[in-house]
Amino acid sequence: ILIPMIKDIFNAILTPTFSKSNSIFLNFFIIENYLLLILFIFYSIILFKYNYLKSIFFITFFFILNLSVGMFVINDMAIYRYKITMIIPLILIMREEILNHKNENIIFNKS
Repeated sequence: ILIPMIKDIFNAILTPTFSKSNSIFLNFFIIENYLLLILFIFYSIILFKYNYLKSIFFITFFFILNLSVGMFVINDMAIYRYKITMIIPLILIMREEILNHKNENIIFNKS
């Protein structure tokens, strides 16, 4: 029972990859999905060094987002539209958190 559940979770996170669609744009969607996943992992590692709890929060939110969209939506292109509209703002928010932590002590160090 555990192995099919792990396989379904993995498929839900990488949803457009294992599609049966013959769309021309599917290869672009797959590449963009992997690039966003790599960027999310990179930002979560950086944020993990600055703030452990925020990093755990963003990782949990990422998994809940991917699992809710990947498990319940049937159409592959609809899954991609839903995931992109939610993952890109999440990555941008993580980027802003990293920049805020990097620039946090600049005001005190200028004087």
